Amino acid sequence: MSINTVVKSKRLLLLALITVVISMLFVGLEDNIPARNQVHFSQVDGALVFGERALAYSKHNLNASQINHLNQQGFEIKLNFSSVNYENKAFQFLLLLSNGNPAEQLVIAQVRDYIIVMNGDDYNYSKKTPRISIKIKDKFQGYQKFVLNVGKGGTRITLNDKYKMTKSMRLVKIPAPKKGVRVLLSGSELLKNNWRGAIKSLSIKALDSTADQQPLINFIASADSADDRKSTVSGLVIPETVTLLKHKVLDASSFRINSSNTLDDILINFFGFMPFGFLLVALMMRIPMGFSNNGYKTIFLLFVTFLCAFLFSFIIEYSQAWLVTRHSSLRDLYINTVGGVGGAIVYVITLKIKKIFTIKKH
Repeated sequence: MSINTVVKSKRLLLLALITVVISMLFVGLEDNIPARNQVHFSQVDGALVFGERALAYSKHNLNASQINHLNQQGFEIKLNFSSVNYENKAFQFLLLLSNGNPAEQLVIAQVRDYIIVMNGDDYNYSKKTPRISIKIKDKFQGYQKFVLNVGKGGTRITLNDKYKMTKSMRLVKIPAPKKGVRVLLSGSELLKNNWRGAIKSLSIKALDSTADQQPLINFIASADSADDRKSTVSGLVIPETVTLLKHKVLDASSFRINSSNTLDDILINFFGFMPFGFLLVALMMRIPMGFSNNGYKTIFLLFVTFLCAFLFSFIIEYSQAWLVTRHSSLRDLYINTVGGVGGAIVYVITLKIKKIFTIKKH
């Protein structure tokens, strides 16, 4: 059956359009990931081992009084970790203290063989947000003992008790409480910026804490921890299945093409919506309308196609905010809509060219 035959039949056009819509929904809303949270306890030392898509977080959020005390008196974060990769150029979250606002979050992250500490989401350093970093010099030599100390004396980070980096001012703080602050390991609430490796211990405490006061967060690996059935340990929650702790609808992604993945994503979204626009306008062209001028009818149908492509794309992008492996993007919404209109324009141009050749034959 030729494309020309399909285009001439309203039934076949409708069937083709329904098929395209179902296919686009299947592709756009597919969330094919392993349901199990890729966190387990090491059978060797009981450390928490984080896989490609994994997350652990605090059982209880830090409240306003705890956060104010930490920021006023100063705080210390100790983290013993062992990474599986020192070549990854991405911003990988070892530890995140989040109040839900990425602009205020406190991040301890790994980029290649550097540990970076900062507030906010200026990952590429374009805004020159204050940060402090230290190079890992003892790679693949056991666990890295990291300490962040923020107090009246400034900000200091230490690795393995011998490498130090100090700033004379308080560069970072615990974010404003709002509804509380959650502590996350190996990723964000959106399961982005995942870090892979093992964490043997973690503690967060105020600098004025006495010996008999327990840290707010205190995880220490032990042989008793090596039980995959445990969902809670030392104040940390380890869910059995991965799930988003936050939903972000229509993220304002940049249109700047800074990687081949970005270009591929733009092209896939544009050309992926062209069949929808092509078939939709072809079908509507066969519906009787009270237009005396074909030009007005074409403009009207292009506008209707624009609205339909926008609404259809919005449904997909909105739904993707609840899917673990998908990204709800304002950029994709725009590109999809333009792609749908582009498909409609291709049909209109094809129709015009066909009429011109038909006239010439006669």
